[in-house]
Formats: sequence, structure tokens, C-alpha cells
Amino acid sequence: MTSRKRRGATVAIVTAMFGVLTFGLIGVSSADEAAPAACWDHVTIQSYANGQYVASAWDRDQEAPTLRASSAEVAGPGRWEVGDAETFRVCRNPRTGLTYMLSEQQGSLVRLWRSDNRLAVNGDAYGYTPVDLGTFFYTFAPPTGSWTLIESASNRMFVSAEVGYAGNDYGVLRARDTEGGPWEWFYWKGDPAAQ
Repeated sequence: MTSRKRRGATVAIVTAMFGVLTFGLIGVSSADEAAPAACWDHVTIQSYANGQYVASAWDRDQEAPTLRASSAEVAGPGRWEVGDAETFRVCRNPRTGLTYMLSEQQGSLVRLWRSDNRLAVNGDAYGYTPVDLGTFFYTFAPPTGSWTLIESASNRMFVSAEVGYAGNDYGVLRARDTEGGPWEWFYWKGDPAAQ
């Protein structure tokens, strides 16, 4: 099922069944509902637009760590160090692509901030429990060494790495594009989580 066909799906339901997290979407076919989520740990997300890894970092004027594709080059040209700030836990419904992500450094959910559509780490308010559409995204491939687009389930816009900006706005991830171009593609890879 493509993202465009899922436009009618407006409500996400998270259900815990027998200790296995499952997702169901109102408005999708019954074959897509309630498939168990597969999870990956230590997922790195690399922007196609600038080749840099996505990291969560505090800005002095923001209320939560912002996600940006601007990890520092430390091992020579084109080579970046990957640490906790650049790794995420990702859980994804294999049938619908409905996904949520957690920062391994902050231990909290990634969410869409409605004020400016940037992606940020939620802080300790919700911890590991997805609570609303702002904490869900659609992805088009699992993080197994593949390219994907990331679409916000909240505003139905694709996530871009804003590489046309300078300073603190360089590489910020924002969900504000209706089409998937070079700034919207991400390569991600992680380790399957123990079930």
C-alpha cells in the first residue's frame, strides 16, 4: 500500500498484545492491520543530500534536542564518527510502514514539533510510549541497509534535511515537503532487536 493510498488513514492505534507491540490503522485494509512491529537498535540515518549522519543535538533556543543531518567529520574527508547521538531504536510495521523512532542518547521518542515542523526528541514527557500521530512516521523500507523516504503521519509531509540553510538551521530535519527529492532520501541501517 503506497503512502498516497493511506491518505484516508487518520487515526493511529497502538495496542500491546501478549507483550508484542502491534500497530493498527483505521482506514487501511484488514490484511494490513495489527501486524507485529519489527524493531532495530543502533540505527544510523544518513542524508542523501549531504552525506552526513542524523544526530540529536541541543540548540540553545530550542526546548528539545533537534534532529539534524550534520554530524562532524572526525576521521577524514567524508568519514564521520557515529556515537549515541547518531543512533536510534526504530520499530516499524512491515505491512503499513508505520514507524516510530527513539533517540538512543536521550532515550525518548522522536516527534514532529508543530510550531515549525522540525523533528526533535520529545524529552522525558512520554519516554518510550508513542502517544499521538506526532510520534509516528511512514517509512518505505526497513532499516536494513536501504534507502527510504520518511513521511510524518501527523502532517503527511516528507521529512527533508535542510541543507540549503546555514548556521544552526543547517541540516535540520523538517517535515514540510509534498514530494520526495534528494533532500528527502535517507539511508538507514541497524541491528535487529532481540524479541
